[in-house]
Formats: sequence, structure tokens, C-alpha cells
Amino acid sequence: EIGELAKPELEKLEQRTGESVLLGVLDGFDVVYLRTLPGNHPVRVNVQSGERQPANLTSTGLALLAALDDSQIAAMLPDDFRVNNDQSIKSTSELWTEIAQTRARGYGVMTGGWHQDVGGIARCVCDPDGNPAGAICVSAPLYRVDETWRTTVKTELDAAVRTIEEALAEAARQAEERWL
Repeated sequence: EIGELAKPELEKLEQRTGESVLLGVLDGFDVVYLRTLPGNHPVRVNVQSGERQPANLTSTGLALLAALDDSQIAAMLPDDFRVNNDQSIKSTSELWTEIAQTRARGYGVMTGGWHQDVGGIARCVCDPDGNPAGAICVSAPLYRVDETWRTTVKTELDAAVRTIEEALAEAARQAEERWL
């Protein structure tokens, strides 16, 4: 459901930022990408729909984990984290620190954890009950990621998430009316 409801906003986000836009959900401790849009730059992040990555390696994963209760996170933590490079979150203590920071700022941020040359900012999309329905990430090669980029992406992400959450709430209202 979220994949279809989010599609128009994901496309707008890709157009407005020019960057790769990803919609992911948690499956255990992995992020599964439901929709991926490549952006319009010649050099861009390459993620395919259906691809899986451990949550500790991506801003999408951090945004989704931060929206869960601590007990839900603890229940899904793996014994060992996959580590791709020196920037990857390598331990449970590092992950809890990053989850706290993600909760405080409202965004998951990853700089080089999945791939040393890639950065991303992600925000969770919640259903009408406040549960994470997915997360949207805007991702780019690090040479384009600066403070102006971050500010622009956060503004655009906020607008997209707000619109998608409104669409989810409207879909829930319509579904409820059909049952009455």
C-alpha cells in the first residue's frame, strides 16, 4: 500500500532534489527497498527495488529503527553487524547512540556507512496509529553532500513525508468507512 500511495511524492522528491530517492521497509533487521528512483545526475547512487541492506548500514534503516520502541529494536538485533567499511556502525553501542541521535534530530543520517562514497538522509513515514510504515531516503555521492544539500533535502523530505502520511490517513478513513 505505501509503495503506491508514496509513488507521486517520491517522483516529486526525485525531481526537486535531482538525487536518488528510496522507499524502504524493515524485514527483521534488514531494510528492503520497495521503490527506487535513480535521480537525474550522471553520477548517482545505484540501489534496486527489492535490494536488502542491514539497517545499521543505511539512513533508511536508522530512521525506521528510531521509530520503534527500544524493546522492538532489541528483539531484532543481530549477534554481529555487517560492516562494509570504517564508517559502518559496528556494534550495538554505536547503533544505540545513532538511534538516539536520529530520534533527536528526526532524521536518519548515514555518511559512508553503506558505501564509503555515499551519503543519505532518511525520514520515517508513520501510519495513522504512529507505527512506521516505511522510510524515505534521499541519497547522493558524498562530494555533493554539503550543508546546502542537507537543508534542501530535509525541507523536501518533510513535505513528502507529510503528504504521504496524509494519504495514509485518508486511505485508512476510507477503509474504515467501507466497513461501516
